[in-house]
Amino acid sequence: MFYAICEGAPGSSGSAYVIYKFHTLESMKPCEAVNEYSIIYNGDSHRQLIDFCSLEELFEIATCLCGEVTFVSHQQAADYVHSVVVKKAKLWKPEEEPNMSTVHVDQFNNKTQKHEAEVKQDKKPRTRLNKEAKIKVLHDDPAFRTGSLRDRYIELIKSSSTVGEALEKLKDVSNPGSWVNFAIKSNIIAVEQE
Repeated sequence: MFYAICEGAPGSSGSAYVIYKFHTLESMKPCEAVNEYSIIYNGDSHRQLIDFCSLEELFEIATCLCGEVTFVSHQQAADYVHSVVVKKAKLWKPEEEPNMSTVHVDQFNNKTQKHEAEVKQDKKPRTRLNKEAKIKVLHDDPAFRTGSLRDRYIELIKSSSTVGEALEKLKDVSNPGSWVNFAIKSNIIAVEQE
């Protein structure tokens, strides 16, 4: 078990230190309370407290956690702080996903009101392309810089006789349907339904 003695939230009425325990050092990474000022040590060898902390620091931690104490030696201070840390440490768990609803208190009526997160309702359903629809070329002149990616994709679409054939030629491109829709919206081609 690994222990982390972290600084408490400044300005809060709680303890000056917050103590967490972790199963592994890897599980400690997402914890925001652990930072460069935290004291982290392995619970199996709490002698690390002697190496990492001075007697004054151990005295300060013990005083904040338990009140007035006195120590005869550095070893005694480390043993005492470790025993207190083991008793007061909380197993750290990642926070769950926040709830998408918020609760507000009405100041005037002193009632609690729940406001749900807004969901976009104006989203239009995707239009599907009919693969058997014929392609009619409206503009034969190049609308884009010759040799550009856009020009090559539009030329592939214009050389196709049906939408399905154009999609097949563009299958190696991400979102081939969006290129056909682009050609339609740019008035380069028209799609004739049968």
